[in-house]
Amino acid sequence: MRYKGKTCEVVGEKEVFGQRIAWIRLMKDGSFHEVPYDDLENPNTDFSIPYLRFVSIAAKIKDEVDISGAILKTVQENWGTYNVLPPQLFG
Repeated sequence: MRYKGKTCEVVGEKEVFGQRIAWIRLMKDGSFHEVPYDDLENPNTDFSIPYLRFVSIAAKIKDEVDISGAILKTVQENWGTYNVLPPQLFG
């Protein structure tokens, strides 16, 4: 759920004089608020299969780049101690 564009968690609900009121906790700072239930927004969470594939492939690519960067940094720091050429490290 969202309240004024901020992600929140509904902790409790009650009805006062016919108006629904929700107790929410904002995820950003952990503060609790009592707000009218009508002010809460339910974001659209319908994801298509191609979108999910795109996100998963992008995450895999990011992980590979991070791992490669760590390997290259280690090689650059210890270049004098290795007698191996870079293509031999990744081959």
